[in-house]
Amino acid sequence: MPPSVPQSGGCAPGTRDLLLAAFAWWLTEHAVTGSKLRGPPWFVKRYRGDMAGTGDVAAPILISACLLGVDCTYRGGNETRFGLAAKLDGRAVVPVCPEVAGGLGVPRPRAEIEAGDGEGVLDGTRRVGTLDGLDVTDRYRLGARRAVELALETGAEFAVLKSRSPSCGPRGVYDGTHSRTMAPGGAGVTAAALRRAGLEVVDEDEAERRLGR
Repeated sequence: MPPSVPQSGGCAPGTRDLLLAAFAWWLTEHAVTGSKLRGPPWFVKRYRGDMAGTGDVAAPILISACLLGVDCTYRGGNETRFGLAAKLDGRAVVPVCPEVAGGLGVPRPRAEIEAGDGEGVLDGTRRVGTLDGLDVTDRYRLGARRAVELALETGAEFAVLKSRSPSCGPRGVYDGTHSRTMAPGGAGVTAAALRRAGLEVVDEDEAERRLGR
């Protein structure tokens, strides 16, 4: 039986380990066709070469779990990118869903950041809210903090995050009006936090372009 991903409520101490185990199970049971990502992916042996093409042994890549087929989006589905998964074949990856790690359920209400300003959320000047007015700012901050902790613990230096997500969007997220209006210069809360921690953060399209070199 797989570990259970929380459906609602907060994360008790140690829940992050349960979430990681759940992600590993999903990746094993629902492996992307053509990919060899198996088992707990943070134990995949390191590979030669990196995103910058230096030829050095590369650190693991932190990646939005939904891009690898984990059903953890706000709708309860995933955003699998088959091309990206194939290009990650043999590379050490660390999947994470900051919103689930922050205690939000699957599925969950869609949320947006005021002015699309993830940096402001980290600084306490902006909020994250749902269309019904529920304030989920603290959940997003917690998820961002746990993603940073995970990156530091695993030695990840590069992150591939889901575009337009209020947690993960690296460049351009919705502006908080719930009108599908983009804030082009905005970034998700976790994307902003990872950048502050020194990681390079890109979306799935940019990652595919780089990996295709």
